[in-house]
Amino acid sequence: EKKYQDFIAKALSEVDVDKRKKPSAAIAGPLLEHVKYLFDDEQESVVKEMFAKLLGVACNQDKCHTVHPSYVHVLQQITWIEALMLKKFYEYEKDTDCLGLVFRGIEPVGRNIVKVLSNEAEPLNAYDEEVENVFFYYHVVVVDESFGATWMQFMTALDNLQQLNLVKRCTLNKYKNSDEYSFDKHDREHLNDFDSCGKISVYALTSYAVDLLRVCLE
Repeated sequence: EKKYQDFIAKALSEVDVDKRKKPSAAIAGPLLEHVKYLFDDEQESVVKEMFAKLLGVACNQDKCHTVHPSYVHVLQQITWIEALMLKKFYEYEKDTDCLGLVFRGIEPVGRNIVKVLSNEAEPLNAYDEEVENVFFYYHVVVVDESFGATWMQFMTALDNLQQLNLVKRCTLNKYKNSDEYSFDKHDREHLNDFDSCGKISVYALTSYAVDLLRVCLE
């Protein structure tokens, strides 16, 4: 069928001819079986593109070792909404100081960047011999996007990403009389440090998701 031919041609287009190999049946079999349901759904084209990238890497003798068969089954369980959300998360993955995203629709945060103080002192790597350890600032990015989805679709997709072990959720606590936050727990020991109403939820990719997206998006 021409749609299959076009899909496979796209998958192989970024693989040098002399690097091509037959993909594992455990990867190609379920992938090609599922992708046929996406051919006529334009909205799901972003998921189809991720499948094409995955198949291309599976056919590359230099990169095929980076593809785990479970990646196919995970992609089978997401829609275009989760795919767009994952792409947004991955945009910030190379920013080592970014701890994740806050969705303004969930948390009414006025700023676009939230500063986060590291909860443990870290070495300065001999930049300053007078100071051995300091508390560094990190940040989370506040985003407005609902990715073209309804509120219920958005929340369902976010829940699904957590169920699939692609996204993890954590809580930041706001210091009293400050715009700074910390991962320290709002427990008895820190009772006088934090604003009891100043908690926000942060979402970040899991290491498994980063490995999968490195295959499917790069």
